[in-house]
Amino acid sequence: MNRRALQVFLICFCAANVQLCAGDDVDDPESQSIIPGTERISEIGQELRQLGDWDEMYQNAEPGIDSFWESRGWDDEADLFALQTVKETAAIPPWEFNNRINHVLDAVRDRYDLSDEQFRDVQSKAYGLIGAMAWRHGGTVFNQAREAVQTRTQHKPFTPEQVARWTEQTNKLFRELRGQFERVATEVEQSLTPEQRDIFERDFASYHRRMQAVEELRKKWEEGGWQPEDWALQNDPIHRPLVEQQQAAAQQYDLAQFERELSGPHDPLNESTWARYVHWFIRHYELDASQATAAFSILHELEQRAADYRQVHREEIADAETDGGTDHPVYLPIEKLFEELKRRLHPIPTQAQRHRANTPLPPNVREGAGNRRTVDKAPPE
Repeated sequence: MNRRALQVFLICFCAANVQLCAGDDVDDPESQSIIPGTERISEIGQELRQLGDWDEMYQNAEPGIDSFWESRGWDDEADLFALQTVKETAAIPPWEFNNRINHVLDAVRDRYDLSDEQFRDVQSKAYGLIGAMAWRHGGTVFNQAREAVQTRTQHKPFTPEQVARWTEQTNKLFRELRGQFERVATEVEQSLTPEQRDIFERDFASYHRRMQAVEELRKKWEEGGWQPEDWALQNDPIHRPLVEQQQAAAQQYDLAQFERELSGPHDPLNESTWARYVHWFIRHYELDASQATAAFSILHELEQRAADYRQVHREEIADAETDGGTDHPVYLPIEKLFEELKRRLHPIPTQAQRHRANTPLPPNVREGAGNRRTVDKAPPE
């Protein structure tokens, strides 16, 4: 079983169902009342059946999967093999878990032309690993599956806060799963023929590149940067209105306004200038349309929160303005919202975009003491 196949397996088990993955932190399973792994998988499957017509859901998601691959430049032979396997596996209802696993294993067998003995070894190790993961982490997976199903059956979209919590909880499972997959790959590699090892070496490089992208995505989600496009949900009927709303918000700024706002200062205490920072961020990192939509969505959320805060504390703010100072504690929550804006924008660019940009800070914001004294004046027009 090669590392390319391991990554496909990771994507099918975690990424394609990432909203259902989490960790139980069972450090001493002997002292816990643990339901056997196969029973936990069955419980999760029964919960997922409530999702309804999977064929329709997959038809909505398939274009998004293609877009996801294309946007990351995953277009070599190994990437396309992975894409095809992910799509074929995702088309199988998630409650047919054994069918999903068997499909991935069959794809690996065909790609590597495994002998019967090699295939039985891979199959045994794969099912053993899955059973162990379900035994250790199945309780939380079940709870999150139930929450995800309830969210969808209530016709509500997933939220960045929800995904951030799910991602934080799945960190231990993800690390453990990846480590165990790589251990199994190393063991199986020893039985590969020279021809099979040639494929293995090519897939090994793609595996690490892809896993780096997965790590970047997980970091973004954990920091509240999730967007429906990350899970190929932009065409999903429940999430489509949210995506369209975000896109409409992003399009309300014309180029002239963009240029005007880009040239001004970014004042943490003046929400009207925060858009300048976002516009600079989008241009500086050359964000694509979906990334810019996510950035504007974050901006509008924080602008609204700042407006709500100013309304509730209007009398205190008026008193502070009368005193003529900006160091009053009443301004601190607004300043923290600007810091949150920067923090949540940070994971949006890919590593390649960051490398091209090569400069972490905008011209009008200096990272210093982290307070309002670090704001420069706008350059002369």
